[in-house]
Amino acid sequence: MYKHSIKTKQKISNALRKFIFVYNELYEKYIINKLSINKIAKLYNCSFETIRDNLHKLKIPVRTKEEGTRMFTTTEEFSKHRSEDQQGKNNNMFGKSNKWGNHSKEAKEKIRITHLGDKNGMFGKSPCWKKIKYNNIWMRSTWEVAYAKYLDKNKIKWLYELKTFDLGEYSYTPDFYLPKTDEYIEIKGYMRKKDLIRMNLFKLENKLVLLRQKELEKMGVL
Repeated sequence: MYKHSIKTKQKISNALRKFIFVYNELYEKYIINKLSINKIAKLYNCSFETIRDNLHKLKIPVRTKEEGTRMFTTTEEFSKHRSEDQQGKNNNMFGKSNKWGNHSKEAKEKIRITHLGDKNGMFGKSPCWKKIKYNNIWMRSTWEVAYAKYLDKNKIKWLYELKTFDLGEYSYTPDFYLPKTDEYIEIKGYMRKKDLIRMNLFKLENKLVLLRQKELEKMGVL
């Protein structure tokens, strides 16, 4: 049997101790204490990517957006967590001037009006966050994919983000449309005030069903 020298054994021992230390540190902070990657990066004075890559290397499961939201029992807790993560230098606007501050109230209102409804450059377009492909369709969350699979399993015909509706000051694109029942479906995790306003305006003339985590779990989707 091959035997290592004392020096080699010491190097292996040190490497193993370092690995165990790093693993335990990240596991405790990310899994047990439920700190975000941004907060851990701040503690170690390194980048978001460094912590994320180390989590992957150590095979510590990285939370999805939905799983991160589920950790908070109320929207207030989630908002507080988000605001803490984006304070000071963590904020994308840190050190940058606010262009809106140079305009008068009248000018701001004119600019706002020119971006309403179908005049908005993002009208009918999906936001550019990470998407997941299912059945040759790019969807915006794992919950939406799970719901699409549920519909297919139950042989229910569906269309994804069929149309963007102009609601005056707002535009709204429902997640799914079910032709057989002529109803729209919205899959929602974290709910913002603007989301609620859009949905309430849309429901004035359309049939909309809101499915959140509780409803999706009851249906067996999640």
